[in-house]
Amino acid sequence: KAVEDAMEKYDAKKVYAIVMDPNTGEILAMANRPNFDPNEPPRDLGYEGMQDYVKNFSAKDSMDPGSTFKLVTAAAVLDAGAMTLNNTFNCPGYRVIEGSERIRCHKAGGHGHQTFAEVMEHSCNPAFVDMALALGKNEFYDYIEAFGFGQKTGIDVNGEAQGILIPREAVKNLDLARIGFGQSISITPLQLVAATAAAVNGGNFMKPYLAKALTETKIDQETGQEYEDVVKTIEPQRIRQVISKETSENIAKILQGVVEDGSGSNAYIPGYRVGGKTGTAQKYGEDGRIVQGRHIASFVGFAPADDPQVVVLFAVDEPQVAVDFGSVVAAPYVQMILKDTLPYL
Repeated sequence: KAVEDAMEKYDAKKVYAIVMDPNTGEILAMANRPNFDPNEPPRDLGYEGMQDYVKNFSAKDSMDPGSTFKLVTAAAVLDAGAMTLNNTFNCPGYRVIEGSERIRCHKAGGHGHQTFAEVMEHSCNPAFVDMALALGKNEFYDYIEAFGFGQKTGIDVNGEAQGILIPREAVKNLDLARIGFGQSISITPLQLVAATAAAVNGGNFMKPYLAKALTETKIDQETGQEYEDVVKTIEPQRIRQVISKETSENIAKILQGVVEDGSGSNAYIPGYRVGGKTGTAQKYGEDGRIVQGRHIASFVGFAPADDPQVVVLFAVDEPQVAVDFGSVVAAPYVQMILKDTLPYL
């Protein structure tokens, strides 16, 4: 319902949505647009065009995560002890890297003096540059890989992509600074959901899976009746501990603040504790340069924030609207999905 509505409302290129149980890795729902009814294929697209539609975009498409990745950076810097919740940041509107490269904040003039929690609420780029550089290349990359980036999750779906990670030995400080706020790294929507789950579920990276059990239809010899026999049950699989339970609880609390006091307010639901993070990612042309005016608006949310039972990612590729921030375009759909889902739980 949500992807259909977003596709129509924003005349988008693509829409992705994934709902996951963060404690088991079970994919509760996954939907992509555009798609087609196999009974009435759009033959005018030709074979190649239809092949593109057949693939599961959420597991196959690689994209810059944008600011949703900041929750990974924050989790890493706190868990490593490179910074604490008491650290403060000053944002004049930019950071200068290696004496010449200027990375701008989205707020002209900057955010000024901020606490650790406030930089997440404001989604302040310079602060996350500081975090990435405080970690350093090797430690940051250890966490990035532990969170599952640059490798397939192993989900039971064909054609999964592994995303694109700059080789560790080739990473420069400028690359590291950009990765800190979600640029210069390419990930799949599925990887982002799995990483978010690990960040808020107590620190466990769970293998995502779709099939809960495999059954076979058999016939009862005495009655002649058909029945379903469970051949195999798929059990949740914990791959590794990524961050400590304490760090995970702190991240969940900070992300709750993003929804209650910050850029994620459009995902707020009265009566529930919702946490989340907005993202507005740039897109690149075939020449590798940033294409102006084209973005992927996304939001990743979870609830209840103090005991997460469900994580939702919603992303809209090239929404045709003047203000295309994830906070405006994607967050309301995460709210819609959570509003429909939470009463069931």
